[in-house]
Amino acid sequence: MRVPHADEALHATLERMVSTPGLKERIYYVQLSDAERLSPPLTPSHPYWDDTMLPRMQWSRNARLFPCESLGCLPLESFGRALFDAMGWRGWVSMELFSRTTSSPEPAVPQTHAQRGIESWRKYLETIGQL
Repeated sequence: MRVPHADEALHATLERMVSTPGLKERIYYVQLSDAERLSPPLTPSHPYWDDTMLPRMQWSRNARLFPCESLGCLPLESFGRALFDAMGWRGWVSMELFSRTTSSPEPAVPQTHAQRGIESWRKYLETIGQL
């Protein structure tokens, strides 16, 4: 569920980010991740529900994706265009993935996640017109 006026708030925030003098020089690195649109939504009956955490924290800890993966739902394209195109920022990018998939006992998990990350970065650069 999106908060009311989310698109307007995002647009205003990105405009403010792009127009803030000297901001580009104060950004040292950027962390990117997307989020899975959960179905069913995260409620007390959902398998990921944890009464000790706020719903957004539960979502963040269980359902993150790499950018441009098929189930992603965050506006990463708008953010990337503002940061890389409008601001001209160039620097280190980290893709932080908190996901239930990282706790799998399968030995291939690190390699699989590394491959997903590399593919994600390529797709993201294509999406924002940087590749």
